[in-house]
Amino acid sequence: MLDHAPVSPDAEQDAKGRPAFGTGFARPPYRFAKPLSDPLGGTSKNKGRHPVKMHEAAPPEDAPAHIVELLYGNLHLMDATLRLYGHPGLLAVAKAVLGPDFVPYNEVTFIKEPGLGPSVAWHRDGTTHWNAPDWNHGAHGFNFMTQLYPSTAGNGVWILPGSHKLGRDKVDIRKMVNDAGSERIADAIPLLCNAGDAFMLNRQMVHGSFANSSPDRRVTLNAGFFPRARVQDVR
Repeated sequence: MLDHAPVSPDAEQDAKGRPAFGTGFARPPYRFAKPLSDPLGGTSKNKGRHPVKMHEAAPPEDAPAHIVELLYGNLHLMDATLRLYGHPGLLAVAKAVLGPDFVPYNEVTFIKEPGLGPSVAWHRDGTTHWNAPDWNHGAHGFNFMTQLYPSTAGNGVWILPGSHKLGRDKVDIRKMVNDAGSERIADAIPLLCNAGDAFMLNRQMVHGSFANSSPDRRVTLNAGFFPRARVQDVR
């Protein structure tokens, strides 16, 4: 996938001059960002759920202008990700948590190249059910996050434990950052694991990742699941 990526966001050729993959797709499979940048924090993107901008370090002088940070549409891009999505062990866990009537959601690949990978500002994934009369701790489902490389404090996702149990009005990310004096908010911890491990993360958890200035690459296959009742007739 990366070998056949467009050489830049608007290019139709890859780095070897071949036609880039996916240029005819309704939704281009590659999302680009500037190295070590924060493309979401402090913007209105994703319904404004990333309220605070993360620190942006200066990239190396030889860094490219843009790098691939995300692949959209895992299940039709790579056969291996389709097979992983249907792994009976993972699906058994989804059934145990959500009940037998669950649905898939949000299949993407996060790519954090060493010394270049951009940050993902602090946020919570859920946007649709905070005011639902039957809101609960699992109202926005969860994500499986399978790691192809070791997840470290430098390249990995950080979370605020217990924050998935708090309603929307009880979490103020801006205040957390202001109180901490930086984006290193108090009580946050990194998700650490070996290559091949999978995390299971509640989508209501406050989480984010810093720009990857470390020497360690991270590639995460993200696979989300919802109770069907939470997506039925919801836009």
